[in-house]
Amino acid sequence: MSRMFRSAGVFVLFLLAAFDYASAGPRKVHVNQFAASRQPSVVMINGELDPPVLKVKEGTVVEWINNGDSRRIAAKDASFTSGVLKPGASFQHTFNKRGRYEYRCGSQQEKMGGDIAGTILVTK
Repeated sequence: MSRMFRSAGVFVLFLLAAFDYASAGPRKVHVNQFAASRQPSVVMINGELDPPVLKVKEGTVVEWINNGDSRRIAAKDASFTSGVLKPGASFQHTFNKRGRYEYRCGSQQEKMGGDIAGTILVTK
């Protein structure tokens, strides 16, 4: 009899844990910018860059996600370029060397004054 109660108790705990996880809704994962991570560090584009300056470790993948008008990302030193990013599109680049990477995020809609400046700082 005690074996049946123990099994039932384990099952109830499992259900409670599953319900708690399901009811919590979408979970945001915050990646420490200074820790080695397999997940990309993200820059959101929506009329501005969030964050405008991102500090990452060598080997980190940075992903730009465009939530606004069509944009193009280009490094000042020509080390990377995205091509046209339509709304909802993203671009990734892996930073394998330490340094300061300045880039422009140019609007495809505006002929003048539509560029936003950003910086990726890559540390050891």
